[in-house]
Amino acid sequence: MSLKFSIITIVRNDPAGVLRTLKSVFQQRYPHYESIVQDGASTDGTSEVLKSLEPFIDSLVIAPDTGIYNAMNTALDRATGDYLLFLNADDFFVDGDVLTRAAELIDLASDDIVTGHALRDEDGKVHTYRSDDMHWAGSTVDHQATFIRRELMQALRYDEAHKVCGDLHFFSRARKAGHRFRRIDLTIARKPIAEGD
Repeated sequence: MSLKFSIITIVRNDPAGVLRTLKSVFQQRYPHYESIVQDGASTDGTSEVLKSLEPFIDSLVIAPDTGIYNAMNTALDRATGDYLLFLNADDFFVDGDVLTRAAELIDLASDDIVTGHALRDEDGKVHTYRSDDMHWAGSTVDHQATFIRRELMQALRYDEAHKVCGDLHFFSRARKAGHRFRRIDLTIARKPIAEGD
């Protein structure tokens, strides 16, 4: 059985960024994925860009939200893949074979959370975080480079009380609950560090 991936993209008022993101998604040669996009009622032409791409997007919703984690949870509810990855506006896959290689490395029978590498857009170098044994001190993984079992993510969800660091809070709760984390030597995405994590 082939793994199915749900690639979730959140955007508000970033037409160039979301176009770069979705172009990298649509260029994936692995056929078993869905593109889920949540636009927070953009006012700058982003929504029109997305509507023009709607034939290539499996699920597009344009609606106001109460913050990024509310938008992520709303999109999450529509995911149907075995694993999901949040690749938000201006983040992008490093090449067209990322999902193919990920599908070869992920073990559906045992992997809950599988994380690879993300590159900094500013200099093209791997962005490093704390080691796994230092997870209590802060981030150890990039959500842009992390595949999460869908049922796990839909059960835990993001805590919408957080305005920032909701992904860190999610990963901390997943560790505390005993879910399995595994690192793979795969460069997955490139992301602008200056715009946040």
